[in-house]
Amino acid sequence: MKSSLVYSMHGFEYNDPVRTYRETVEQVQLAESLGFDAALICEHHLVDTGFFPAPLVVCAGLAAETSRIRIDTGVLLLPLYDPLHVAEHAAMVDIVSNGRFILGVGYGYREEEFAGFGIPLTERASRLKEGIQALRALWTEDVTNFDGKHYQLSDVSAYGTN
Repeated sequence: MKSSLVYSMHGFEYNDPVRTYRETVEQVQLAESLGFDAALICEHHLVDTGFFPAPLVVCAGLAAETSRIRIDTGVLLLPLYDPLHVAEHAAMVDIVSNGRFILGVGYGYREEEFAGFGIPLTERASRLKEGIQALRALWTEDVTNFDGKHYQLSDVSAYGTN
């Protein structure tokens, strides 16, 4: 059996995001010492409770502070991102973690988040599907050409992904 922790990191408990992050690092280090398999970092934006909005940054930080436990996004809201950025940033987190990173993606559900990024909520499913297709191409092709409805890539070689 495998065991994981899921973190919905909020800075509101103490109104101190630095303390919240440091305590999360300590908890993940403890979980690692107790034999947990993974720590998953959630994502939300524009939330009054101070939700940490940058899961890849947090995952890189956790990877640098641990040595065995897998670090995952649980989930990254792919429709809100450019797939090239995600491909490169995820590849770098995988390098920082020495191969312990798992990218989990989802399509989100909060209207406020999509409105904040200027993306219609009605496009979330098509953006997720197309984003996954673009990520796979970026991670498996030496040079990527991708012409989708939402994303276009022309002669791109993504750093750290090939």
